[in-house]
Amino acid sequence: MATKTKKEREQQREHARLLYMQGEPQKSIAEKVGVSAQTVTKWVAEGGWEQARAAANITRPELVNKILNSINVLLEDLANDPSPEKTAASADKLVNELRPECHPGTAQNHKPLSRPFHL
Repeated sequence: MATKTKKEREQQREHARLLYMQGEPQKSIAEKVGVSAQTVTKWVAEGGWEQARAAANITRPELVNKILNSINVLLEDLANDPSPEKTAASADKLVNELRPECHPGTAQNHKPLSRPFHL
């Protein structure tokens, strides 16, 4: 099999991404695009495709409900242990849970808070 050019490889990746966003199983994508299932798994992880697909399929009311439920759980945890460390950890957890849905593919760029903040 001939080695693919960079452009051909990017076209394969984009085709795979489109299939993934349509809900196609990874094994099927690999077969259709002509790459290994391991390659598709790598692309999904590197590109944040899973979060992007989830964000594309969630309604605004569902997202608001998820955010409010997450905040409620964190507030209950903080009521039991209001230490600055727990507050900072809870804030980081909330940001990490919400960021992939609000901005797909950016969660890996988030840095934890350097100091605690208070609610």
